[in-house]
Amino acid sequence: MFLKKMMVFGVVASLLLLLSPAAFSQDSISANQTDSIKMIETKTPQNDNVITPFDFQLINPIHHTGKGAFENTFSMDPENGKDANVYVKNNGSATIYIEFGKDGKDPIESSLKPGKQKNIQVYTKKTNSYKLYIYNMDGSSMDLQVSARQF
Repeated sequence: MFLKKMMVFGVVASLLLLLSPAAFSQDSISANQTDSIKMIETKTPQNDNVITPFDFQLINPIHHTGKGAFENTFSMDPENGKDANVYVKNNGSATIYIEFGKDGKDPIESSLKPGKQKNIQVYTKKTNSYKLYIYNMDGSSMDLQVSARQF
């Protein structure tokens, strides 16, 4: 009888350890994440012509030249992945300005000097629309490379 109680106690103790909050700490962190946008200036060039099989192209690689601003909107559906990267490279001779935001509201603003590139990281748990707007202040011709992928 004592042996049977000890076995039951051992099984119950094992189950309690398996179901403890520490066992789910990885999931609890991601469950508490909210939609976020972060801009990072990158040092190494990105090869936008390589698409991995599970990536979803939000903005196909574009080479934008001219005096007009660049504007693009896209929607992220979490069924295609909860993360996205928006890549911008300034090949022009003037500083460009980037505005990026969810639903076109309260955009994050940043500048990008000639020859530099930036990666905007997006995380979302629900379907959202995003707007990317790029311009310069002096009206000079722009030379940009832009792409976005969701994974």
